[in-house]
Amino acid sequence: MTTVVLSHRTCSPEAVTLDHFVVKSGYQELLFPQYVPDWDDETGIEVGAAFTIDLERCLQETGLSENSKLSLHLLWHATGSRLRGASEPHTIVHGNNHASLRFTGPELGGTLTVRCVVTLARAGQESHELAPSRPGSILWSRDLSVRLEGQGSRFPVSHVGFSSSGIASGLNGAWCLVFENDDLVDSGVGSVRLYLNTEHPSVERYLAEPQSGADFGPFIRNDVNRQLVLRALHQEELDIDEEYPRESLGELLSLAVRRNFPGRSLDEVRALSRERPGEFEAEIQARGGFLL
Repeated sequence: MTTVVLSHRTCSPEAVTLDHFVVKSGYQELLFPQYVPDWDDETGIEVGAAFTIDLERCLQETGLSENSKLSLHLLWHATGSRLRGASEPHTIVHGNNHASLRFTGPELGGTLTVRCVVTLARAGQESHELAPSRPGSILWSRDLSVRLEGQGSRFPVSHVGFSSSGIASGLNGAWCLVFENDDLVDSGVGSVRLYLNTEHPSVERYLAEPQSGADFGPFIRNDVNRQLVLRALHQEELDIDEEYPRESLGELLSLAVRRNFPGRSLDEVRALSRERPGEFEAEIQARGGFLL
């Protein structure tokens, strides 16, 4: 076992308390969430964190003198976009402190990890010889992760011509969602792929100027949402009450059913699709935000 030795003193866990960690997405405000339901890449996210910091204890435990300055930061990384960054530094005061982040939808995706850190801004004179001296030295940290997408990442998307590839018998459909694997414990991302037909005029315009196709994206998302539910209904082995491996196909399909038909069993949803197909479709439209 490897032993890690720090080159400077740090704050004890009790010196810093994370009181609130709030994620705002659309009209939702979630406290310490592990997952943000119904998020898509057109929805911005705001993150706010409130802390109670015993500044005197931090200085004493790290050996820093009273005229030293500490900073609070929020570092972040999104697995979907692979982007990372940090909030503006906040000079720590004794007691209540706050830090925040704001994102546009395209900056995110997958899992958003936020690392709350207390760092040294400036070491004062007469600090202890073992006290941190380099600005940016980490004195305390805590990591929090929030899933924004059930599969932990965006679907793989391929841009192909349907006539040349033979997808959908070469007919001029705009897109096609393909399930390449039925194994419920296998990767959801590795099992599903969205193909966009580059030969379709609407797709061609959308790919050339995404901002001009504001009405195109919701149609794709609603159809993908619908196909996930239909796929779940045809999976005889699926149990939406079972805890499947994270980011697996089973988790992806279970989340689709629970998101669109909260509080209902899989058999109830199957019965609704058979007996009242119009209401079944309308509920998916409502949950998926179709035409909204």
